Amino acid sequence: MRPFKWRRWWLLAIPLSMLVFYAPLLRCCTILAVVHEPLPAQVEAVLIEGGDNRHDVAAGWVKSGFARTILLARRMADRNVASGVVPPEDFFTREKLLELEVPDRAIQCLDDERPRGQWRFVRLLGVWLRDHPGAKVVVLCDQFESRLNRDALDRVLPGGDAQRVYVHGLPSLAYDQRVWWRSRPAAVNLFDSVLSLAYARGVGEDPDEPVTWSVDSYEKGIERR
Repeated sequence: MRPFKWRRWWLLAIPLSMLVFYAPLLRCCTILAVVHEPLPAQVEAVLIEGGDNRHDVAAGWVKSGFARTILLARRMADRNVASGVVPPEDFFTREKLLELEVPDRAIQCLDDERPRGQWRFVRLLGVWLRDHPGAKVVVLCDQFESRLNRDALDRVLPGGDAQRVYVHGLPSLAYDQRVWWRSRPAAVNLFDSVLSLAYARGVGEDPDEPVTWSVDSYEKGIERR
């Protein structure tokens, strides 16, 4: 009877310990999606990929002298951009940075039609790194996407170039990511990042690309009909 009682107490202790230590256990889950990389004393450029408050952070770094240049990776043009209905997204980012008193000469747009795919911004950055040997870059992104971006950098860039890039995740302004389980949007974003990372490591880069379109191709398509 004695061994049976001990087993019963152990079975009861497991759920009790999970109840007591659930917060530290759930907090450890962020390790699956978040990386914390120490930044160097100074970098040549900061690339804005995403994250809340990204414009203010990048502008503050340039003003303080931590970074000299802000890089904007242009996304593949969708139909509205290709037809001239709306400007590309980096146009609005540049306007925001100018409002924050960042000199226009300190903002550089990375654009090339050849790099494609989900990690287009990494390939554009790779071209810039080849043109700037020895330069260090910080990529600003959402904190829950920091490990995914780190993985993409290590997969796409050569080893030497990848080591010159640092990932800095920005916390959300909508919720506290340290207690993500208390917010539904935070939980959704965390699990989405974890699943995206698992997909990237298991399958690779998402082959789906934004739809490109131009007025000329549209008119030619009508003529063929």
